[in-house]
Order: sequence, then C-alpha cells, then structure tokens
Amino acid sequence: MIGFLHGEVADINDTELHLDVHGVGYRITVPTSVRAAVERGRSARIHTSLIISDDRPNLYGFMSAQERDIFEILIKVSGIGPKGAVKMLSIPREQLVAAIQNGDIAVLTTVPGVGKKTAERVCLELRDKLGASFGGSVVPGIAPALAADDEVGAAMQGLQALGFSPSEIRAYINSIPEKEIKGSTAQKIITMCLKKRK
Repeated sequence: MIGFLHGEVADINDTELHLDVHGVGYRITVPTSVRAAVERGRSARIHTSLIISDDRPNLYGFMSAQERDIFEILIKVSGIGPKGAVKMLSIPREQLVAAIQNGDIAVLTTVPGVGKKTAERVCLELRDKLGASFGGSVVPGIAPALAADDEVGAAMQGLQALGFSPSEIRAYINSIPEKEIKGSTAQKIITMCLKKRK
C-alpha cells in the first residue's frame, strides 16, 4: 500500500523513526541498521511495510526494498512476528541471508527473543526462498561477498537452469579465482564454469 516514504527525519529513538513528509509525521518502527544510516534533520527515503495488528496500522521501515521484502517473508514464519523480524534485520542483510541459507543457528540466536527452535524453523522454511536477489546465493557455501554480486547471482541462476546441481555450482564458482569473477558478466562466469565441467 505504501511502498516508501521520502521526507525529513524529525526524530529517532531506539525503536522508531519519525519522518516528516510534507508536514505529515509518520511514525515508523525500524531496525538498528536504519537508525545508524539516518540523521535527524536530514532527508531519507524509507521503504515501508504496512501491517495491521490489533485493528491498528503499523509502519515498519527499511533502507532498501530488499530488506523490506525479507521482512515480509520473515513474518510468515510461525513464531516470528513483525517486531521479531525487525530485530532479525538488525543483522546485516548479507550476513542474515547467508546464516539462513547455511543453517547457521548461532548467528540467528544472537537476536533477542530468537531461540534455537525458532532459528531452526526460520532456516528450514526460508532456506530456498532467499536467493541471489536478496543478497544471498542460490546455493549455500558461496562467499557472501560473491553472493551479493548481482552478476554472480544471475550466473548461478543460469547454471541451475542449465541443469547444474547446487554442489556443482558451489564447486565451480569457488574454484574460479575471485579476482577473475569480480567485474565479469554473468555470461562470462557461466562460460568459465562450462569450461571447467568439460
């Protein structure tokens, strides 16, 4: 309903941001990543998700559309409500996605209120839903720095479409020197992997 709001940061505290948009003040619940990125009196664009709970509308805000989309996926997991999802997004996006894909319970349980069983449920339900478009890899075991690269993500998806198994994708991508991958197009990365497969 409200994709994003652009205005001046009127106030900010531990859990909320007040955004002045043409004289209308919006109260938005935000993770620590947003609080660290904005400054009172400066303009900001906040990507938002409107959630109705207890017959009351609540706005949740993030610095990117990807973070907002991850939030909307997280709240579908039993035991993770909007407040819990906001807390989880205080973990940097790439690190959070990698932890979910790799089943890294230790990272997820650093979030207040997230226990081992909840963390395991998040990994089980979301491992295959958070791919390259969310800053993660389409298969676990790819370095986060590479997984966050759009060209690498597109190449991995292309390799899957060509019939490569997740283990093959992981092995081939990891066997190519990082300096060769960085700056390469998805097509070039796919070509390098195809050569290694022969």
